[in-house]
Amino acid sequence: MKKISKIISILLLSISLIIFLYLVYRTEHNDVRYLYYKKYFIISFVLVFLSIISFYFNDNFKINLSLFLFFLITPIYCFEGILHFQEWNSRVGDKRTMGKFYKDALKKGKKISPTIPPSAFLNFKIKDYNPLSLISNSKIVNCNENGEYVVNKSDRFGFNTDNETWDKENIDFVLVGDSFTYGYCEKRSNNFDGHIKKNSEFKNIINFGMGGNGPLINYATLREYYPKNKNVDTILWFFYPNDFNDLNNELNSEVLLRYLNDENFLQNLIKKDDYKNKIYQDFVYNRFQMKKFRFILLTKTRNYILKKFSMINPNNETNRYYNDKNLLIFKNIMELVLKIDENAKLYFIYIPEYEQFFTDNYNHKHKKKVIEIIKELNIPIIDLENIFKESKNHRRLFSKHPIINHYSSDGYSESVKFILKNLD
Repeated sequence: MKKISKIISILLLSISLIIFLYLVYRTEHNDVRYLYYKKYFIISFVLVFLSIISFYFNDNFKINLSLFLFFLITPIYCFEGILHFQEWNSRVGDKRTMGKFYKDALKKGKKISPTIPPSAFLNFKIKDYNPLSLISNSKIVNCNENGEYVVNKSDRFGFNTDNETWDKENIDFVLVGDSFTYGYCEKRSNNFDGHIKKNSEFKNIINFGMGGNGPLINYATLREYYPKNKNVDTILWFFYPNDFNDLNNELNSEVLLRYLNDENFLQNLIKKDDYKNKIYQDFVYNRFQMKKFRFILLTKTRNYILKKFSMINPNNETNRYYNDKNLLIFKNIMELVLKIDENAKLYFIYIPEYEQFFTDNYNHKHKKKVIEIIKELNIPIIDLENIFKESKNHRRLFSKHPIINHYSSDGYSESVKFILKNLD
């Protein structure tokens, strides 16, 4: 009995130390901030501590506890496996992950890059640099929500824009926003940019939208890439309800904060494009390395618990970031945006989310506060919630994916018609 008890303690201590050392290795090897794995480090410290004091536990108690943990952990990982299967089964059309699609393309000799947006770099230890676009002049594979992976060619600066637009003297629209503005899971011809061209005489459009962008990255992007030597007619600032989640993360970046605190600060990203492309390629490797162990980390189980049990209202996670501090910073950012180009007309476009139409007890209670700030700054508002509410079939406005839902081509088309109708 004592021998078995001792073996259990040694085994627990060994596993705990391996977990801790592995976390250190992952953090250093992938150049990630230690805060990124904070919760896992806490768990590993607790495990090491319990393993050490387990040498002093009663033998029977230790054996019974080990059996209990075994029969507890086993069904948890079984549940994680079920969630992974459900996620795979919910994919529309092509069942491959983006990583698998990307690697398959490389095997066939295709030059292609995955979509890894600027916000992903916030978790990495790059204190003096943060890219604000994708790799330049490259075929970028985007997500699959309609049956196939979408590939769009990035422009000379890494945006989802027609490259020749930068050579035009007059720019009709500059679009700013997150994945909805980028046009995730849709071809460029079917996003805001494409449908504006289809439904109007406006053809010269620069799209700065990037997945995961919040207000601070959007503002930084305008500071770095805005075509000040061109005649820009209109800036469309697209706002999505989870933008304050993104803002809360962006405020942890030393680089991004400098845009907020110093109106003369620039990274001069236009002149560092080769450097950005090199960092992007290195990051692609690290990104896929980090994804390999999501099953061990019970990522889907944790997300399931948070979604089902931690939030009575599914919007609590979003609403909690609308605190007074972030609202004040948001107002400050919008004041700075107004200074980017005083000759261009700025519009604030509110875009509704999927949950608003398909989730019980939806309540974005802080929308009024955001609208009040925009009105106070005398920025015209176009609320797309109005056109979505009028639709008799909300589902057709979103992608075919049953869980992840960006806009469909129909959603972008209806939105653009409403926007064009409400421009001065």
